[in-house]
Formats: sequence, C-alpha cells, structure tokens
Amino acid sequence: MKKFLCLAAILAVCCVVPAMGQEKIGELELLDIGTAHPYSTVDHQREWVVHYPNADYIRVHFSQFDLAPGDAVRIQSMDGSQNFEYTGKGPHGNGAFWAFSVQGDTAILQLDATNGGGFGFEVDSFGRGIGIEGPGGGIGGGGENPESVCGTQDWEDAVCYQNGEHADKYAKGEAAVKAVIGCCTSCTAFKISDSGQFMFNNHCASTNSSVQNTEL
Repeated sequence: MKKFLCLAAILAVCCVVPAMGQEKIGELELLDIGTAHPYSTVDHQREWVVHYPNADYIRVHFSQFDLAPGDAVRIQSMDGSQNFEYTGKGPHGNGAFWAFSVQGDTAILQLDATNGGGFGFEVDSFGRGIGIEGPGGGIGGGGENPESVCGTQDWEDAVCYQNGEHADKYAKGEAAVKAVIGCCTSCTAFKISDSGQFMFNNHCASTNSSVQNTEL
C-alpha cells in the first residue's frame, strides 16, 4: 500500500450510487510508553516494541512529540522493509499525530538521539488490524461481501475490463484507494490531481483533525 498524508480539502461527494459509510478495520488499544523528558544521548538507538498477536497492522498514536534538531524516531517492521521517520514536532507541527501503519503484528520504535536534549515523545495508544477477510477489508485488502442489486446483473468485476477496449477505463479506476482514518476505520478515496490531493465523502472525515489523521 502506498503511503500518503491526505491533503485534500474535505468535500461532500454526490454519486449515482449511494456512498458506503466507514468500515471498521481495527481496534484501539491503550498504551503508555515514551522517553525521559528531556531525553539524552544515552537514549541513542533505544527501541520500544509494540506487538499484538495476529494483528493485521499496528498504527501508533503519539500524544506528545518534540525532538531536538537532528534527532528522529523511526517506526519499522520486524524485517525493516517498512520504515517511517519522524522529526521535530511531527508531520503537522503540533506534536500529536497517528504514525503511518506498519503491516503485521509488530512495530518497532527506534530513537535516534544523536544530539539529545529535546522533550522526547509519549505514546498513549495504538490501532491494531482485526483481520477482516474478503475483498476490500483491512489496510491491505479483505472485507465486506458485495451487496445485492435489483434486477438483472449487467456488470462484471473490474478486473474483467483490464485488457481490451475498456483497458483505459480500468486504468483510471486505479485512482481509487483505501483511506485509513485514525486507528480503526476506512473509506474509499479518489485521486484528483498529480500533486497528492485526494477526495472522499464528507461523512468519512468531516474535520481538519480527522483529515490530518488519514493515511492513504
């Protein structure tokens, strides 16, 4: 799954097909871990492990985050294939945010305290994926079964149009992505520009705060 922060303005979308509501894909778990305040260079390369058995993903919430210039916190998977770095007061500049999710049941937080002297961070909770099965669920796929339609079914799965005369329409459909909101819910979002802007229904995220906490 590609990682983006949702920068689009909140827009209400009117469609021919009624929009689906938020889908629950995770559960919130309380947690209390963090650095000393202030932290020092003695904490350089210190690690914290966030684990929940059989979770589909782990998404950590920082309630306070303020690092000295040049220092960083990295959140990564066990094998290191997923790796996200945060500095300063985090991506929104206010010291509170949901980090990008790590696929799997374990996330490792590592502090790069080359300089030290900053406040540090506090983690108060994390989201963990609940293992939804079927197309569209979870962050990586799986979820609700298709709903029934009235009358004769005159459509096919999108992949049936991948080649042939409708290949261009299939390619445009790839602009639809799953938006993960906070720890535990998701909605469908649509790419509307080449500069990182996406649009989704107002009922998915109706405040600036919820938009800032959205991962695509």
